[in-house]
Amino acid sequence: MFMMTSRGCIHNCLFCGTKTIYKRKWRGRDPKKVVDEMQELRERYGIRDIWIWDENFLLVRERTIQICKEIIDRGLDVEFCCMGRVDCVDEEIVNYLAKAGCYNINYGVESADPNTLETIRKNISLEQVERAFKITKKAGIETAAYLLIGLPGENMEHVKKTLRFVKKIKPDIAIYHIVVPYPGTDFYDMAKEKGWIITDDWERYNERQSVISYPDFTAKDIEYAQKWAYIHFYMDPFYLFRQLIQIRSIKDIKRLYRRACNYLKIMKEL
Repeated sequence: MFMMTSRGCIHNCLFCGTKTIYKRKWRGRDPKKVVDEMQELRERYGIRDIWIWDENFLLVRERTIQICKEIIDRGLDVEFCCMGRVDCVDEEIVNYLAKAGCYNINYGVESADPNTLETIRKNISLEQVERAFKITKKAGIETAAYLLIGLPGENMEHVKKTLRFVKKIKPDIAIYHIVVPYPGTDFYDMAKEKGWIITDDWERYNERQSVISYPDFTAKDIEYAQKWAYIHFYMDPFYLFRQLIQIRSIKDIKRLYRRACNYLKIMKEL
């Protein structure tokens, strides 16, 4: 089951439409009411697995810890995953999350090129990315890295650089999306001005087809790079071996099976 405990994001990433919808204002629900909803999902509907769909569940440190403490104090039998930024975690937070039942954190990494990160106003460093993945793994929580292909100034060499970095931080899941210039974002305005957008067919604004084309990194190049990145990450024997040796329970087997099905679905759609 999906649920939201907050809305908005205070950050200003070039490609993100959240600030267009929420005006860069963050509002979080009361921790007790958040866990009340979790408890109702568990006891009334039998939900055991919850995806917290906040843009950045980890934004306010004390609130995140309060939610975890509330879950722990109630002895609530639920598991959950969430999304967050690498500059919002420390060892105390990930340990609380693990004790409360968090089994996966999705981090927006976007790129391994510092210049690209600066261009898209991500305001994170590769050192922060490495640290976040390290302490999250240490706490026993799965990690997912979200990457964008086709950002301004990129080419195939940038994609290869990002893939090498992703293999270094060893996420359990890597999601390679083609960047989309959604109307209302600064990226859309930039791409429109520079003539990078090749179509206004909204059916193609879907993260699997590129509506962006650069002189030295065309739409076809970007789409090829996405397929190449998926194959090289998930077909790596070291990745497959690492996933197999991490199996500790039936739940782990089920998650690995779902992950394999999702990968096959993604490759079929590409």
